[in-house]
Amino acid sequence: METPYVVRVMQQTPTRLWINNPTLGELKRGKDWQVVGATTNPTYSMKMLKNAEMGESVRETLRQVAVEYPDRPGTDMVLEVQKRLVGRLAEEMLPVYRATGGERGLVAIQGNPIRDQDAADMVREALELLKSRPTLSSKSLATVLLLRHFDS
Repeated sequence: METPYVVRVMQQTPTRLWINNPTLGELKRGKDWQVVGATTNPTYSMKMLKNAEMGESVRETLRQVAVEYPDRPGTDMVLEVQKRLVGRLAEEMLPVYRATGGERGLVAIQGNPIRDQDAADMVREALELLKSRPTLSSKSLATVLLLRHFDS
């Protein structure tokens, strides 16, 4: 069997491949290609909800979160669903993370972009996300407010 093009590129160049918004199946296949990790966007949960492979699992996660946190605001519940879905990717990459000493196996998650005017909340949310899995990397919008928060 011929080596896939993307694998040849990574073997012959300093290219490092990240998979954007993967299903769990896509990430498993990507591990065979020596991907560095995965990155997700705030719309990840919605994309997975519409995905044939992941849709039912996402609906079940939504039901669980609604039962477990009936009094939380909707935006907090969306973040909880996102954490759980992305957490599955993080668990899948954990052996890669451990085997490479953290050089590979990271999964990036981005919090709620609606809160881009509240630097303290963005930092709080990022720290909360990072605590949930060792392989998670938090993405935050680089706003002037956020940069000022780090400056102070």
